[in-house]
Amino acid sequence: MQKYIEIGKIVGTRGLDGTMKVLTSTTDTIFCGLKNLYVDNTSYNLIKISKVKNFYFIKLKEITDINSADKLKDKLVFVDRKNIKLNNNEYFVCDILGLDAFDDNGKFFGKITDIDNFGSKDVYTIKNDKEEYTLCLIDGLIRNVDFEDNKIIFDSKILSEVIV
Repeated sequence: MQKYIEIGKIVGTRGLDGTMKVLTSTTDTIFCGLKNLYVDNTSYNLIKISKVKNFYFIKLKEITDINSADKLKDKLVFVDRKNIKLNNNEYFVCDILGLDAFDDNGKFFGKITDIDNFGSKDVYTIKNDKEEYTLCLIDGLIRNVDFEDNKIIFDSKILSEVIV
């Protein structure tokens, strides 16, 4: 499993004090309790954060002016996995990708190759040698995620309703 998790991209600045605008597709709770972030393998101390629409505005202790902030524009923002608290049944996308997908009857569908989010729900793409499946992740669909055996098990009844 990856030690550092990508949570966004610096897309601009705000003001002259080095505040940066970050675009992220993570949940709102991702920034709760965070004390530092990583950009270009450098650790920065997070001292202030606010949200406006789909953007977060972050202030880092080490970035004190707009020129320093501009140098980080278009860079990816990472956090250490151990500093993120996930809720029950929440997983990192990077951990789910590549898992073997089965239903609860043992039928193998393929590997999870892509996860997109188009709003309220994640959409999984599962591929095998012959077919590709797309499914919308709804409540109750996932029965079990087993990282030791590299597999995810879906409820067969719900799966038949959501698979495209």
